[in-house]
Amino acid sequence: MEISKKLKLLRNEKKITQKILAKNINVALGVIGDIESNRRVPSKVTAMKLAQYSNTTVDYWINENETEMYIKNRSNFSSTARVIKELKEKGHIENGVPTELGWQLLKEGMAIDLKFMELDKIEK
Repeated sequence: MEISKKLKLLRNEKKITQKILAKNINVALGVIGDIESNRRVPSKVTAMKLAQYSNTTVDYWINENETEMYIKNRSNFSSTARVIKELKEKGHIENGVPTELGWQLLKEGMAIDLKFMELDKIEK
């Protein structure tokens, strides 16, 4: 069974929301949402927390095939990687170094991500 389905099953069995699960295991809400939507796999620390919370094993929450596929396709899930790829394609990164405009676009994108991270903290 996919990790995302295992997580949904756990929440359904406990009749809790993503927000409550995140709070109960002390992770960001986005982590739970990303795992459930297959945008992320649990880190070892998150897998340990899930195992303790669900009275299962860490191995139950870590699937080598899913982890390998995630790592292989990581750039598809990472907004930063997508931005960098697009900046390269548009010539705003040359020889691995962003142009002045490239740096500005990266800074603006990171500022937006940081705002979302702060909002996520507030919801916890």
